[in-house]
Amino acid sequence: MRYAFDRVITTISVLWVLLLIMSSSEVMATPGSENTKPGKQPNIIIIMTDDMGYSDPSSYGGELHTPSIDQLAEQGIRFTRFHNCGMCVMTRAAMMTSNYSPYAQPNFNKLPLLSEALKKTGYKTALIGKWHLPGNPMDRGFDHFFGFLGGFSNHFTGSADYRLDNEVFTDFCPDYYSSDAYTDRAIDFVSSSNDKNNNKPFFLFLSYQAPHNPLQAPREDIMKYRGKYLEGWQSVREARFQRQKELGIISPDAELPSYPENLPPWETLSPEQKDLEDLRMAVYTAMVERIDLGIGRLIETLSETGELENTFILFMSDNGADSFSVLDEAMLRQNKLPGDRESNWQLGTG
Repeated sequence: MRYAFDRVITTISVLWVLLLIMSSSEVMATPGSENTKPGKQPNIIIIMTDDMGYSDPSSYGGELHTPSIDQLAEQGIRFTRFHNCGMCVMTRAAMMTSNYSPYAQPNFNKLPLLSEALKKTGYKTALIGKWHLPGNPMDRGFDHFFGFLGGFSNHFTGSADYRLDNEVFTDFCPDYYSSDAYTDRAIDFVSSSNDKNNNKPFFLFLSYQAPHNPLQAPREDIMKYRGKYLEGWQSVREARFQRQKELGIISPDAELPSYPENLPPWETLSPEQKDLEDLRMAVYTAMVERIDLGIGRLIETLSETGELENTFILFMSDNGADSFSVLDEAMLRQNKLPGDRESNWQLGTG
């Protein structure tokens, strides 16, 4: 029961109905599968990236190396009509409340949440990563929480709103990196849920902050992509569009929208500007790849524990890529480049 959802849900309400039907039903073992545990409600994992582009994964036309996301797409269902709310907090409110409207976020405290509904049906629940909604998830149906409460945080050093369940978390070791930490905690949760004396299914909301700003990634990951984007954003855009046609993601006769009026043609940039934009995209690509590595580790854990065939996995992004770049001049004045530990670069329109 593996499904890849990158911006895929036609309506949030349909998703809720589907998940709640699943949560109240026992599933039978798949014929020929020795690892499926019969008679147990299916586990549910929602993996949400933050400000990741629709065409980033190679299974959606991108040039990024995303074998784990692609595996979900190839073995599951690849959807192409997902409507988000154009803002992190609004999309997350819609996901958690089934209320796809501008009223979901301001009325969040008055609406029942997916986590609360699943917990009532016997699910063990956890949120790992970004919350960005009112209150504390521990008060809204989650048994376990590791992550931060606000909209963004430094990927290397965290922030004051990090929590481990209800306690303030400050143990950011020198090699801390958010995506790796979230994957580790997700694996711990899945592994601890595989107690042979515990037949409770689990609901995991794995809410990566990446590739949301600040654009930060381990240096060795960034360097793998340096120089790859020097052909420019127009070239990448056209190549992705062509691959999407070949994959059937878009219609063969589709046409690219007009070129953004606020974006200069690539050939008008100086060599220094081109190098900066290449670095910016290299960091972004490294961030997505790190997520993909984590998803691969999680899938491997599910397989090792015998839970993979009894787990419903949804993958999506809360928005498209971040088109803002309002901090560029401030970062350059401070001699901070994309990827630096104390920087806060955004992806930008290019």
